[in-house]
Amino acid sequence: MRRCVAIVLLLALPGWASAANLIVLEARGGGLTAGQSIPSDKPITLKEGERVTVIGPDGKSVTLRGPFNGPPMPGGGAAADPKQALAALVATRDARTSSVGVIRAGTEAAKLPEPWLIDMSRPGPRCLLEGERPVWWRPDASRDEDFTVYPVDRSWRADFHWKTGEERQPVPPVSRFEGQNAFVIVIDKQEHAISITTVPKGIDNEFVLTSWMLQKGCVQQADALIRKIGGVPALRPNPDVNTRRILHGPQQKKLKELGTAIGVALLATVLAAAATKYLSFLSSLENIAADIRIAALQPPMPQSKDIVIAGITEETVAQFPYRSPVDRAFLANLLKTLEKKGAKAIGVDVLFDQPTEPEKDALLKQTLRDLKTPLFVSYTNTPTVVNEDQLAFLNDFVPADKRAGANLVTDPFDGSVRWTFSGETTPGMPIGFARKGAQLVGVATAKVDEEIAWRAQPDAETPPFPVYPSHALAVMPDDWVKGKIVLVGAVLSITDRHRTPMAVVFDDDRGMMPGIEVQAHSLSQLLEGRHHPRLPAQWAIVLTAAFALLGMAIGLLKKGIGFNVVVGIVLIAGWWVGSMLGFTYGFPLVPLVSPTLGLALSLWMMDTLIGGAERKQRQFVQGAFSRYVSPDVVNQLVENPEALAVKGDRRELSFIFTDVAGFTTLSEGLSAEKLSETLNAYLDGACQIILESKGTIDKFIGDAIMTIFNAPIPQDDHAERAVRCALAIDAYAEDFRKRYNAEGIPIGVTRIGIHSGPAVIGNFGSQQRMDFTALGDTVNTAARTEGVNKYFGTRICATQPIVDQCKTVHFRPIGDVVLKGKTEAVTLYNPVTDEFAASQAYRDYMDTYALLKSEDPKGADAVRALKHTYPDDPLIDFHLYRVESGLCTARVVMEDK
Repeated sequence: MRRCVAIVLLLALPGWASAANLIVLEARGGGLTAGQSIPSDKPITLKEGERVTVIGPDGKSVTLRGPFNGPPMPGGGAAADPKQALAALVATRDARTSSVGVIRAGTEAAKLPEPWLIDMSRPGPRCLLEGERPVWWRPDASRDEDFTVYPVDRSWRADFHWKTGEERQPVPPVSRFEGQNAFVIVIDKQEHAISITTVPKGIDNEFVLTSWMLQKGCVQQADALIRKIGGVPALRPNPDVNTRRILHGPQQKKLKELGTAIGVALLATVLAAAATKYLSFLSSLENIAADIRIAALQPPMPQSKDIVIAGITEETVAQFPYRSPVDRAFLANLLKTLEKKGAKAIGVDVLFDQPTEPEKDALLKQTLRDLKTPLFVSYTNTPTVVNEDQLAFLNDFVPADKRAGANLVTDPFDGSVRWTFSGETTPGMPIGFARKGAQLVGVATAKVDEEIAWRAQPDAETPPFPVYPSHALAVMPDDWVKGKIVLVGAVLSITDRHRTPMAVVFDDDRGMMPGIEVQAHSLSQLLEGRHHPRLPAQWAIVLTAAFALLGMAIGLLKKGIGFNVVVGIVLIAGWWVGSMLGFTYGFPLVPLVSPTLGLALSLWMMDTLIGGAERKQRQFVQGAFSRYVSPDVVNQLVENPEALAVKGDRRELSFIFTDVAGFTTLSEGLSAEKLSETLNAYLDGACQIILESKGTIDKFIGDAIMTIFNAPIPQDDHAERAVRCALAIDAYAEDFRKRYNAEGIPIGVTRIGIHSGPAVIGNFGSQQRMDFTALGDTVNTAARTEGVNKYFGTRICATQPIVDQCKTVHFRPIGDVVLKGKTEAVTLYNPVTDEFAASQAYRDYMDTYALLKSEDPKGADAVRALKHTYPDDPLIDFHLYRVESGLCTARVVMEDK
């Protein structure tokens, strides 16, 4: 909720004592990924709309929402007894809800014997370790039983049979279970759904793992895991007393500082390497930096003497009555010509997946079988490329021993072809095209999709491989072909083009390369035993660590953030320029992004650790208040931190209390995930309105919000600000309700109460934990003012003190209300917009209310006439009910609230 929720959650977790590693449960932004480990005191930055949830070693979690800049849990650490803490999380409050708010299906279910089994007899979420297959489990193995499993999209189904005594059923190793996470189980003609959430393998702390399962709703599995945990891990012993006596004073401080710095360098290395590998925008940036060097700075290489390309050009296809498929008789004659000229091997990158002219098809089909020269022909059984009829034709046309997998392996982020296709990936898929060509000439290859080592041009005018027009080969000298591997394929302007790493620099054939040329590069690499110039992964980590240590050393100089930034920029610029230029002289393709990130992270973390007391104080103020007051209020508090003293101040305040009608019932009808999404979206918009109105968000109570005006910064117009804010929230909430109701989510109206009066405001608590709030009877009255809306049919209710201070806002009176527990009547009002105040409906209502106020008998008829004219006004319905009950008065005595 932008700035709203994080402070409430932070203040609710006092058990964190010292820095510890946290595990990221969910991440939407902040450069973090689920399963990642981060220090509790490492600052993170979240932008608008970003959200991160982390779990600590004792199983507790906290959710942070952007904008946010600071450590996820300052001083966070493990609780004294993590097993006891987790036992409390697993314990059931009632039959539906656990202490972490996970919806339960009941308490009578059989207990799982092992955490990773999937109980198929109960619906709901399940957790599965990354890379593992489901193992179904049934609590009752006393009889034979059949059950069916299919995904929610019904793309396939699997039938299982359990014999008596068998309680487990491993999922068979078939690909159709891959990538699925929601299944329907059918047992005894009854269906129920199971959703499977992947748990990263990197989470090896069983207490964190249990909390992760609870947060995902895998309560049954979490219960099995907590029962599996045997005892509390032994605490690390205190340092030896004699060692402490030796390491004291300045020496101890320096050693501690050095140890911290080394830890910073190590953490920076791990984070930089992981981020570059797993964050798509960083890995793409690393690829772009490599692509630029390969495309523009790679040293020239001589033209290949082993491979030539017989290109099917625009001039070639112009000879035939149709462009596609390529004339089969022409291809048959071309193969015979190449054999006659003494080609060492022939590769045809043309897919024969459909018939053309029968006589020509028969000629080429026979030629493929009769050719004595080693031959390999493009083939694929990928369903997205060929359908069943096409595959059948292709299988009949191309002999099995001449088939070569023609698929291309592309980068999922930018679509560039980066790897050779090894083939043999699925049943029926032959060896890859390039590997097949190498195999036919006696070169052994490994079954691996190796990164393509692109062959550089000898010069700007000469291509890496000779390309001859296929229709002219018959009249060309035999020496141009003899003893070489000839690859036949299209080099047409718009056919079979693929993006390559060179596209980052070139927009011609090098950037969008014909498929036959891509295959030529792959085959050339295999024949010559060349490898991509990229530095091996382990050396990339070493370089990243070296730059992180360099950043650590700069930070230990303690020259200030300006010095660190300047030196860091100079080093990074030198590394980038040097690496680019060095590549032209044979320097390896070293990583650029990962070392840069390692240096930057190391410098940043070192600067954070050596910051002065003033910076810490500013960070405290901003971290404590920026999530529930507006930015300009934070700036004032930064300049005057004395306002945060632990003391109370009695002053005139205005309050807004909001609550969503029927939210408890709504929460019972939605899944935990959908409920969280709906509530977050609702509070997100409401908080933004409050902050724009310069209000202070005091607290959240479920879907309810308590807001204060005139604190911590004085506001002369606090009452009017509160009313304007309430009207804006009302308009927003109504629009939100209608949109979500249209989607089938029955969220109710938002009721708002506004009241003003004296109260004590301040930070109440200790120096370690404070809660900025207001106390007093005024707060209680404001809360009750919100609650009475349901009796009047109104959405906003304001008190007399509010009306007295608002000279530019219009109100219509509701009645002189005696709240329960009070003896004096309080006149309550419904604030209205300027447009409504100018309408005839407003004037008619005010005239009718005047009659009720004076208890004039004519008031009853006036209310009935008002109802007839304005039938959709709930407040008029309230007054009509009263006059029909014989109460022709504006005085209302409340029986509750």
